[in-house]
Amino acid sequence: PVLTAGLALAVARGAPTAAAGLGFVAAALQLHYAFAALGRCLGALAPSDSVANAAASLVLLFNLLLCGFFADPDDLPAAWRRVARALPAASGYEALVVHEFSGIPELYLTSKVGAQKYRSAPLAGDAVLRCFGFDPTAAPAAHLRLFLFAVAYEFLTCFVFFWFGFESR
Repeated sequence: PVLTAGLALAVARGAPTAAAGLGFVAAALQLHYAFAALGRCLGALAPSDSVANAAASLVLLFNLLLCGFFADPDDLPAAWRRVARALPAASGYEALVVHEFSGIPELYLTSKVGAQKYRSAPLAGDAVLRCFGFDPTAAPAAHLRLFLFAVAYEFLTCFVFFWFGFESR
């Protein structure tokens, strides 16, 4: 958590306002906690440590592939869009991107080709969000979904331990 907070603080400095930077840090910490709760949940459900590790790796892979970083979820088939919305990374990525880009009046992309640097025309942060398929006002809903994911994973973990006993590995 300390490393996550440190990295989030470093990136949050680029946010257009202090509130957006704080929202970015909050989203990073919420996403970290949701993933930790998901890991505990998978560990409680798995019959062995090796199965828990394999399941966590697979779930993390699906989270990364379907969160919107590599492809817009709207471009996915309907079944995969539903899977993407059921994973915490999609909500976390949305909250992070909205806090980082929303409200930026002019954003420039710079490319280096050989010794030359080329600068793009100015882009508004909200235009970048629309390219990602995100609504600039969607951050509170994404924070709420991250909170609900963490609560659901913790509840399921406690339910499994309560009804099926503690592990005996």
